[in-house]
Formats: sequence, C-alpha cells, structure tokens
Amino acid sequence: MNKCKIFIRSLLLVLCISLVAGCTLAKNEESADHPADKIVISTLEAIGARGGSITIKVADSEMYSATYGIGYDLHKPVTLASLSKPVTSYILLQMEIDGLINVNSPIGSYVPEISELQNGSRIIDKTLFDFMTHNTGIVSLPLDSSGDWKKNLEAALSDNPTQGRVYSNENYALLTRVVINTLGSYEDALRKYINVGGITTFRVGSKFSRPSYAGVGGLESTTADYYKFMERSAPLSEVQSDGFGISWFHGEAGFVWHQGMIAGGGRDQHALALWGATSASGAVVSIVFQADAFDTDALLIEQLLRLF
Repeated sequence: MNKCKIFIRSLLLVLCISLVAGCTLAKNEESADHPADKIVISTLEAIGARGGSITIKVADSEMYSATYGIGYDLHKPVTLASLSKPVTSYILLQMEIDGLINVNSPIGSYVPEISELQNGSRIIDKTLFDFMTHNTGIVSLPLDSSGDWKKNLEAALSDNPTQGRVYSNENYALLTRVVINTLGSYEDALRKYINVGGITTFRVGSKFSRPSYAGVGGLESTTADYYKFMERSAPLSEVQSDGFGISWFHGEAGFVWHQGMIAGGGRDQHALALWGATSASGAVVSIVFQADAFDTDALLIEQLLRLF
C-alpha cells in the first residue's frame, strides 16, 4: 500500500510539473489587449519568470498597466529592490524644502554615530549630496539587510576608499539613517512625502527587518504608483554629479533610469524604471517593469522602443 501511495504521489508531481512547463504566461487582467503585452510575456518567458508587471506611458497617452503570471496583481505592491534609492533621495529633497536638513551639509551633522566607527572619519565630513550621487569613495558591498548598518559600514570602510563615483549600498544605508534620525522612522517619511497625491501603496517590505536598509532596497509598491512617483522625481535628476542625478543614472540619449535586483530567498526579484527614452517614431516612452527573475532589460527596452 505504501508503495502504491508513493507511486501515486510521484505521478501527480510529474503531472503538475508537466502542466506548469506546458503553460505559457498570460495577462491577469480582463482588459483590452495592448501592443506591449506580447513583448512583455515573451520577455518574462525568456528569463524564466513566473510573473511580472509593467506600466508604460507613451508621450501624452494614458498610462497603461498590466500584470502577468503568478503572484502579481495591479493593487499588490511588489519588491522595488534598488528602485528604493530614488525614493530616499526624493524624501531628502522634500525634507530640505521643509527646512529639516541641508543636502550640502556633512552627514555627521545628522548621523553623529559615524564618529564612533572605525575609519568613520573618512566620510563624516562628506555631504548628503555626495552620498546621494555616490561620490563618497565607499567601496561597493553586496546588500546585507540582515546585518547592523554600523558593522556593514565598518566592513565597507576597512578597504582604502576608491576614487570617483562608486555605486554603494552603504551610501543609502547612511541616507536612510538621516531620514530615521530626523523624522523618527522611514514609514513616517513615506506617509509624509510619498503616499500623497493619489499614491497609496509604498511600504517597507516585511523581509527588511533592519530599518537602515529600507531606503536602500527594502521598499515595495505597485508599478503604477512607482510610475506616478517617477513623474515627480525623475525631472529633479537634472541636478546631478558625474552622470548621476538624485539616484537616477543618466543615459547618453537623454533618458534617466535605475534598476534593482535582489537574489535569494526563493525567487530572484528584478525591477527597472526608465524615464524619457525616445522610441523609433520619436515618441517619448517611460516604463516601470517588475519580474520575479533576472534579467533582460536590453531585450525588453529595444523591442518596446521599436513598437511605439
């Protein structure tokens, strides 16, 4: 009897795997078809994703949003990964408008704990703007949201500082500390500056128990709400240093972008935001894309820009 049960369970498992392997991704919403749907679905299938979402706006047309496959819903926030960094920069700029900080002041004015750290003197006089544009010389380490920010920063400072701009998660861990030390919590900052004006879904993900890494890669939102946020924040990236705006990279063709990736813990997570790219017809196209696997940005963007 036990052998029979094992055989039946094995047969059911093989059948389930076969059914999943034989299925293709489909759009979840019962909305009108859009020319982008086939491109997005083929991209998700090419990277082995089980699901994803996209928001697109072409010139002055209406914003189009859709989700595909498993685990995605238009109203369910999903992982932003490093797309959290532009949110942190935008919050800091709004805090400056309110007179709470000055982005040209030394970070030690807002995070005095740096003076207690080994090699902390290397960065204590760097300005907030230096951190926002990754011009601090802190070496780049993998995101370690499980560790204490002080220990992670000491590890990053244990090597000699690099020259020029280096993208570093620890820059934004420190900027997140500025937000927390000034406002009390990152959630308060989201309520005050981000979830306003029709945006409602930004939140700190449950996986990020360390508050200092919320603004590094720990936020969640829907793609549609992230697009609305991008409309506010991306134009401000004209204030830049060495090709890097307030957490937006500047492309050679005039667009700005950021991407984020989180590996491990089940499925990998990938996020992409692209503002102001020029399509084949000359139309301006902006995109926010999410998937639960890495990563073929070039394939997706190239096809979409040819489409419009």
